[in-house]
Amino acid sequence: ETTATDSSSSSSSNSSMPMEERLVPLKHLLLRQPGARAADVDGRSFADLRDALLRRDPLNPEWVRKVNAAEAAFWARNEGVRRGWSDELLGFDCGGEQWVVEIAFPCGDSKVSDGGDLDVMRNLLAAIESSDNPVPAPAPIEQRWTSGSSAPMSPASGSARSL
Repeated sequence: ETTATDSSSSSSSNSSMPMEERLVPLKHLLLRQPGARAADVDGRSFADLRDALLRRDPLNPEWVRKVNAAEAAFWARNEGVRRGWSDELLGFDCGGEQWVVEIAFPCGDSKVSDGGDLDVMRNLLAAIESSDNPVPAPAPIEQRWTSGSSAPMSPASGSARSL
């Protein structure tokens, strides 16, 4: 069993706020759009609302920033603590289509980092936020680390001695 900060959009969250109230930032943003109706938001999940918002103008960096801000407000309202099995706590519905770019590179070892991972993130954020040519980047930007592996297909492949 695991204890985790709740990032679930399910009703089993420990947040004191009902789910409908947690969804308010996304609903309000959608309802402020031309042609939007209450029926467009009623009964929809976080993932459905996020998808509907992003579909409105997915290549407009300013619009995507507004959607990201509404999503951040949703997650802030969804904070809490729950106990349960990791497969129940760590998974959540993040929406429909996801645009993913994965890169793998060395960034030191378990004892000493060379900071390459943080440099990549700083450069990525600078490109996204550039005033010359901003990039529409729906949240979240996810970063993961892995240990080395002797498996040839692993992005962190190496000889047994180098791992």
